Amino acid sequence: MAKIAKPGRAAFTLAESLIAGTLLSLFLLVGYSMLKMADKVFHQISGNEDATMQLKRAVRMMEKDLITTNILQVQGTKVPAHLPGGAFDGSAICMLSAAQNGTGDMVIKSDGEPTWQRNILYYIITPQGDPCAGGADAQGYDDRCPHKLLIRKIIDNPLVSGTEEPLLTPAASLSAYLTQPVGKTNISNLLGEANVTQVDLVARGMVSMQIKLPPPQSDLPLSGIPNEVQVLLTAFNEPKSRKLALGSLALTSQPGYLVNSFSIFPRNNR
Repeated sequence: MAKIAKPGRAAFTLAESLIAGTLLSLFLLVGYSMLKMADKVFHQISGNEDATMQLKRAVRMMEKDLITTNILQVQGTKVPAHLPGGAFDGSAICMLSAAQNGTGDMVIKSDGEPTWQRNILYYIITPQGDPCAGGADAQGYDDRCPHKLLIRKIIDNPLVSGTEEPLLTPAASLSAYLTQPVGKTNISNLLGEANVTQVDLVARGMVSMQIKLPPPQSDLPLSGIPNEVQVLLTAFNEPKSRKLALGSLALTSQPGYLVNSFSIFPRNNR
Protein backbone atom coordinates (compact mmCIF):
# COMPACT_ATOMS: atom_id res chain seq x y z
CA MET A 1 0.00 0.00 0.00
CA ALA A 2 1.48 3.32 -1.00
CA LYS A 3 2.20 5.93 1.71
CA ILE A 4 0.73 9.35 1.30
CA ALA A 5 3.29 12.07 2.15
CA LYS A 6 2.03 14.77 4.48
CA PRO A 7 2.82 18.29 3.46
CA GLY A 8 5.72 19.74 5.54
CA ARG A 9 5.59 23.06 7.50
CA ALA A 10 6.50 25.93 5.25
CA ALA A 11 9.57 28.00 6.30
CA PHE A 12 9.26 31.61 7.55
CA THR A 13 8.97 34.05 4.76
CA LEU A 14 11.40 36.90 4.41
CA ALA A 15 8.75 39.37 5.56
CA GLU A 16 8.01 37.35 8.70
CA SER A 17 11.72 37.12 9.51
CA LEU A 18 12.13 40.88 9.11
CA ILE A 19 9.12 41.57 11.35
CA ALA A 20 10.37 39.17 14.05
CA GLY A 21 13.86 40.70 13.93
CA THR A 22 12.43 44.20 14.17
CA LEU A 23 10.25 43.30 17.16
CA LEU A 24 13.17 41.62 18.93
CA SER A 25 15.37 44.67 18.35
CA LEU A 26 12.60 46.91 19.64
CA PHE A 27 12.18 44.83 22.80
CA LEU A 28 15.95 44.84 23.42
CA LEU A 29 16.11 48.62 22.90
CA VAL A 30 13.23 49.23 25.31
CA GLY A 31 14.77 46.90 27.88
CA TYR A 32 18.18 48.59 27.60
CA SER A 33 16.59 52.04 27.94
CA MET A 34 14.71 50.97 31.06
CA LEU A 35 17.85 49.49 32.61
CA LYS A 36 19.80 52.64 31.82
CA MET A 37 17.09 54.83 33.33
CA ALA A 38 16.92 52.64 36.44
CA ASP A 39 20.72 52.87 36.81
CA LYS A 40 20.56 56.66 36.46
CA VAL A 41 17.83 56.93 39.11
CA PHE A 42 19.72 54.59 41.43
CA HIS A 43 22.95 56.58 41.19
CA GLN A 44 21.08 59.86 41.63
CA ILE A 45 19.23 58.67 44.72
CA SER A 46 22.23 56.93 46.30
CA GLY A 47 24.46 59.92 45.50
CA ASN A 48 21.99 62.36 47.05
CA GLU A 49 21.73 60.16 50.12
CA ASP A 50 25.51 60.13 50.50
CA ALA A 51 25.79 63.90 50.05
CA THR A 52 22.94 64.41 52.51
CA MET A 53 24.62 62.15 55.05
CA GLN A 54 27.86 64.12 54.67
CA LEU A 55 25.99 67.35 55.42
CA LYS A 56 24.14 65.83 58.38
CA ARG A 57 27.40 64.57 59.88
CA ALA A 58 28.97 68.02 59.49
CA VAL A 59 25.99 69.76 61.11
CA ARG A 60 25.88 67.28 63.98
CA MET A 61 29.56 67.66 64.86
CA MET A 62 29.61 71.46 64.53
CA GLU A 63 26.48 71.84 66.64
CA LYS A 64 27.98 69.67 69.38
CA ASP A 65 31.12 71.83 69.60
CA LEU A 66 29.54 75.25 69.07
CA ILE A 67 26.72 74.86 71.56
CA THR A 68 29.14 74.33 74.47
CA THR A 69 31.41 77.30 73.78
CA ASN A 70 31.09 81.02 74.54
CA ILE A 71 30.14 83.44 71.78
CA LEU A 72 33.09 85.64 72.82
CA GLN A 73 35.43 82.68 72.33
CA VAL A 74 34.63 82.17 68.64
CA GLN A 75 36.69 83.45 65.72
CA GLY A 76 36.09 83.21 61.99
CA THR A 77 38.13 83.84 58.87
CA LYS A 78 38.21 83.03 55.16
CA VAL A 79 40.21 80.13 53.75
CA PRO A 80 42.64 81.35 51.05
CA ALA A 81 42.20 80.30 47.44
CA HIS A 82 43.85 77.05 46.32
CA LEU A 83 42.39 76.93 42.81
CA PRO A 84 43.37 78.98 39.74
CA GLY A 85 40.00 80.78 39.80
CA GLY A 86 41.21 82.79 42.79
CA ALA A 87 38.06 82.48 44.94
CA PHE A 88 38.14 81.66 48.65
CA ASP A 89 37.87 77.93 49.33
CA GLY A 90 35.35 78.71 52.07
CA SER A 91 35.33 79.79 55.70
CA ALA A 92 37.02 78.67 58.90
CA ILE A 93 35.69 78.88 62.44
CA CYS A 94 37.67 78.37 65.64
CA MET A 95 36.34 78.17 69.19
CA LEU A 96 37.53 77.47 72.70
CA SER A 97 36.20 74.25 74.19
CA ALA A 98 35.81 73.25 77.82
CA ALA A 99 35.56 69.58 76.88
CA GLN A 100 38.38 67.26 77.87
CA ASN A 101 40.12 65.69 74.94
CA GLY A 102 39.16 62.06 74.55
CA THR A 103 36.30 62.03 77.06
CA GLY A 104 34.12 64.94 76.05
CA ASP A 105 33.45 65.78 79.71
CA MET A 106 33.10 69.49 80.48
CA VAL A 107 35.56 71.04 82.91
CA ILE A 108 33.90 73.65 85.12
CA LYS A 109 35.36 75.96 87.77
CA SER A 110 33.95 76.18 91.30
CA ASP A 111 32.02 79.32 90.31
CA GLY A 112 30.38 77.50 87.41
CA GLU A 113 32.42 79.13 84.65
CA PRO A 114 33.99 76.91 82.00
CA THR A 115 37.66 76.01 82.16
CA TRP A 116 38.85 76.30 78.59
CA GLN A 117 40.87 73.29 77.53
CA ARG A 118 41.70 73.65 73.85
CA ASN A 119 40.88 75.24 70.51
CA ILE A 120 38.64 73.44 68.00
CA LEU A 121 38.99 74.50 64.37
CA TYR A 122 36.67 73.71 61.45
CA TYR A 123 37.59 74.70 57.92
CA ILE A 124 36.73 73.72 54.37
CA ILE A 125 39.52 73.30 51.83
CA THR A 126 40.46 71.86 48.45
CA PRO A 127 42.83 68.87 48.69
CA GLN A 128 46.21 68.99 47.00
CA GLY A 129 46.32 68.21 43.29
CA ASP A 130 42.65 68.93 42.59
CA PRO A 131 42.11 69.54 38.83
CA CYS A 132 39.26 72.06 39.13
CA ALA A 133 39.72 75.53 37.64
CA GLY A 134 37.40 77.22 40.13
CA GLY A 135 35.51 80.47 40.08
CA ALA A 136 33.84 82.94 42.45
CA ASP A 137 30.23 83.50 43.44
CA ALA A 138 28.84 86.91 44.39
CA GLN A 139 30.48 86.70 47.84
CA GLY A 140 33.89 85.73 46.47
CA TYR A 141 33.67 82.06 47.48
CA ASP A 142 34.40 79.24 45.07
CA ASP A 143 31.17 77.63 43.79
CA ARG A 144 32.57 75.25 41.16
CA CYS A 145 34.72 72.63 42.85
CA PRO A 146 32.72 69.80 44.49
CA HIS A 147 35.76 68.04 45.93
CA LYS A 148 36.37 70.11 49.06
CA LEU A 149 36.80 68.57 52.49
CA LEU A 150 35.56 69.78 55.86
CA ILE A 151 38.37 69.33 58.39
CA ARG A 152 38.18 69.45 62.19
CA LYS A 153 41.35 70.03 64.22
CA ILE A 154 41.96 70.07 67.95
CA ILE A 155 44.72 72.53 68.82
CA ASP A 156 46.17 72.18 72.31
CA ASN A 157 47.95 75.49 72.68
CA PRO A 158 50.36 75.87 75.62
CA LEU A 159 48.85 77.48 78.71
CA VAL A 160 49.42 81.19 79.03
CA SER A 161 51.78 82.16 81.83
CA GLY A 162 49.86 83.10 84.97
CA THR A 163 46.66 81.39 83.84
CA GLU A 164 45.31 77.87 83.79
CA GLU A 165 43.77 78.12 80.34
CA PRO A 166 44.87 78.48 76.72
CA LEU A 167 43.86 81.59 74.83
CA LEU A 168 41.70 81.49 71.72
CA THR A 169 43.83 81.32 68.59
CA PRO A 170 43.35 84.74 66.93
CA ALA A 171 41.81 84.78 63.47
CA ALA A 172 45.00 86.33 62.12
CA SER A 173 46.96 83.30 63.38
CA LEU A 174 44.65 80.65 61.94
CA SER A 175 46.30 80.69 58.50
CA ALA A 176 49.09 78.42 59.75
CA TYR A 177 46.49 75.71 60.41
CA LEU A 178 44.43 76.10 57.21
CA THR A 179 46.51 73.49 55.42
CA GLN A 180 45.61 71.17 52.54
CA PRO A 181 45.31 67.40 52.91
CA VAL A 182 47.42 65.39 50.48
CA GLY A 183 44.35 63.65 49.04
CA LYS A 184 40.57 63.35 49.07
CA THR A 185 40.68 60.91 51.98
CA ASN A 186 44.29 61.17 53.20
CA ILE A 187 44.68 63.74 56.00
CA SER A 188 47.71 62.15 57.65
CA ASN A 189 49.98 65.08 56.78
CA LEU A 190 47.93 67.42 59.01
CA LEU A 191 48.81 65.63 62.24
CA GLY A 192 52.41 66.82 62.28
CA GLU A 193 51.52 70.47 62.83
CA ALA A 194 52.46 72.30 66.01
CA ASN A 195 50.07 71.71 68.93
CA VAL A 196 47.60 69.74 66.76
CA THR A 197 46.57 66.62 68.69
CA GLN A 198 43.64 65.38 66.62
CA VAL A 199 42.45 65.72 63.01
CA ASP A 200 39.09 64.50 61.69
CA LEU A 201 37.74 64.34 58.15
CA VAL A 202 34.20 65.49 58.89
CA ALA A 203 32.73 65.57 55.38
CA ARG A 204 33.73 65.22 51.74
CA GLY A 205 32.08 66.24 48.48
CA MET A 206 31.62 69.77 49.82
CA VAL A 207 31.30 72.92 47.74
CA SER A 208 31.45 75.67 50.35
CA MET A 209 31.05 76.68 53.98
CA GLN A 210 30.22 80.23 54.99
CA ILE A 211 30.11 81.57 58.55
CA LYS A 212 28.36 84.62 59.94
CA LEU A 213 29.31 85.79 63.44
CA PRO A 214 28.03 88.73 65.51
CA PRO A 215 30.35 91.75 65.63
CA PRO A 216 32.83 91.86 68.53
CA GLN A 217 31.12 93.45 71.53
CA SER A 218 33.26 92.29 74.44
CA ASP A 219 32.72 95.61 76.22
CA LEU A 220 28.95 95.05 76.50
CA PRO A 221 27.11 92.97 79.10
CA LEU A 222 26.67 89.40 77.98
CA SER A 223 22.91 89.80 78.04
CA GLY A 224 23.20 92.39 75.28
CA ILE A 225 25.29 90.29 72.89
CA PRO A 226 23.60 88.65 69.91
CA ASN A 227 25.05 85.20 70.41
CA GLU A 228 23.96 83.57 67.16
CA VAL A 229 26.44 81.72 64.91
CA GLN A 230 25.08 81.18 61.40
CA VAL A 231 26.54 78.44 59.20
CA LEU A 232 25.82 77.70 55.54
CA LEU A 233 27.07 74.36 54.20
CA THR A 234 26.74 73.21 50.58
CA ALA A 235 27.56 69.89 48.93
CA PHE A 236 27.18 68.36 45.48
CA ASN A 237 26.24 64.94 44.18
CA GLU A 238 28.29 64.38 41.03
CA PRO A 239 26.07 62.87 38.30
CA LYS A 240 27.06 59.48 36.88
CA SER A 241 25.06 59.63 33.69
CA ARG A 242 25.93 62.98 32.15
CA LYS A 243 29.04 65.02 31.72
CA LEU A 244 29.43 68.35 33.46
CA ALA A 245 32.28 70.79 33.20
CA LEU A 246 33.13 70.19 36.84
CA GLY A 247 35.46 72.77 38.24
CA SER A 248 34.60 75.45 35.71
CA LEU A 249 30.79 75.51 35.91
CA ALA A 250 28.85 77.14 38.75
CA LEU A 251 27.06 74.34 40.61
CA THR A 252 24.44 76.39 42.42
CA SER A 253 21.78 75.82 39.73
CA GLN A 254 22.67 72.20 38.92
CA PRO A 255 20.69 69.12 40.03
CA GLY A 256 22.50 67.53 42.94
CA TYR A 257 23.45 70.83 44.62
CA LEU A 258 22.46 70.54 48.29
CA VAL A 259 22.26 73.30 50.90
CA ASN A 260 22.03 73.06 54.69
CA SER A 261 21.90 76.25 56.76
CA PHE A 262 21.61 76.32 60.53
CA SER A 263 22.08 78.59 63.53
CA ILE A 264 23.69 77.85 66.86
CA PHE A 265 23.30 79.79 70.10
CA PRO A 266 26.28 78.89 72.33
CA ARG A 267 25.11 78.18 75.86
CA ASN A 268 28.31 78.73 77.82
CA ASN A 269 27.86 82.51 77.93
CA ARG A 270 29.11 83.09 81.44
